[in-house]
Amino acid sequence: MSTKMDKSFYIQKEVNGITYKAVVKYWSKDYKVELVSPEFKVLDHSHMPYAAPSRFAKKGETTESFVDIEEIALNILDNYILS
Repeated sequence: MSTKMDKSFYIQKEVNGITYKAVVKYWSKDYKVELVSPEFKVLDHSHMPYAAPSRFAKKGETTESFVDIEEIALNILDNYILS
């Protein structure tokens, strides 16, 4: 039985009349950003070693020791759109 808590949320950005929408799934040490519109594509998938000091949290859940997964995901989406 896994004790990992799966959390997810959507991000989206409109550029030149095209809406890019991605689902962000994250756990305490892993995250995955998947573009779902206008096409499906895994934009980034990260696995951090168990001993890594950082943990991911969405805005509003953050503490000083947590990394903001929403900011990371938006940067990944921006990089995809600009490439």
